[in-house]
Amino acid sequence: MLSLILAGGSNRRYPILKPFIEIEGQRIIDRQLKLLTPLFDDILLSTNLPEVYFSLGLRMVGDIGRSCGPLSGILSGLLASEEEKLFVLA
Repeated sequence: MLSLILAGGSNRRYPILKPFIEIEGQRIIDRQLKLLTPLFDDILLSTNLPEVYFSLGLRMVGDIGRSCGPLSGILSGLLASEEEKLFVLA
C-alpha cells in the first residue's frame, strides 16, 4: 500500500514550511517518515517545491492543473499511483 504525505500549501501563516517545524527536536517530516516507513511499501510526497524535499530521497508529485488545496495533492497522488488505496497524511 502507498502512503501520500501532503507537503504543499502556500505557507502564508508561518515563517517556515510546516514539514520543517521542529517538535521536541525533531522535524515534522522526519516524524512522519519514521511512522510511515515500517508500515507502507512506498511513500509519495505531494509538493510543488521538489527542490526543498529532494534530500529526503522520496518519490514526489506536483499538483495537476489549478491548485484546489489539499484535494489537488490527493488527486495527483492517486493519478501517480497504481494502487487502489492510498493512505494520506498531512
